[in-house]
Amino acid sequence: MPKLQCKKCKQFLPNTKEDSVECKKCKHAFHRKCVKDISCFSAKGICDTCEEVKTGGGTPRSPTTKDNEVVLEQINERMAIVEGMSKKLEEINLQLKYYAEKYKETLDFKKEATEKFTKHENQIKDLQQRNIHLEKRNKMMEERICVFENREREKNIELNGVKYKEKENILEIVRKISHMMGVEDDIESAWRVGREKNNGKPRPVFVRLRS
Repeated sequence: MPKLQCKKCKQFLPNTKEDSVECKKCKHAFHRKCVKDISCFSAKGICDTCEEVKTGGGTPRSPTTKDNEVVLEQINERMAIVEGMSKKLEEINLQLKYYAEKYKETLDFKKEATEKFTKHENQIKDLQQRNIHLEKRNKMMEERICVFENREREKNIELNGVKYKEKENILEIVRKISHMMGVEDDIESAWRVGREKNNGKPRPVFVRLRS
């Protein structure tokens, strides 16, 4: 048989009936020491709670009009608080929506800026590569020009002291000089350069060889 608990102290009751009593009305058990008036309990057989209900001491009173007004006022106050909180929540919701849109715009701007930056960065790298290539080509061209100029200079001979004759054929004159010097005739062209000088010295003659 399971042990019963005392309705008053909530502790288990002993198995002996001498230390416990039972209410005939509510059927709850109590320790004898937990009952206010054990003699009254033994005489009537009902607990203190049931006795108060029986005599009217435990019967709740009916709410009055004033009580209803107080309760209604409290309800209205709480409703006003709820309404205010609802408006605040709506404002917060609008603010969150605004910030969410701004955040999305920021992300879109960042994405667009990143794409443009990457595109420009690639263009800069491409231009740098082209610049390096052009610098190499330019250096090669300069070297070729130097070689070409050196070769051209090697073909040119400057003659000084060749007397000037009116209506002269300078090419024939140079060829005669070459023949007199025993040099192979490999002359392509010849011409005088510079301006006439008052000191009586003839203008120099430039001779271009074929090879």
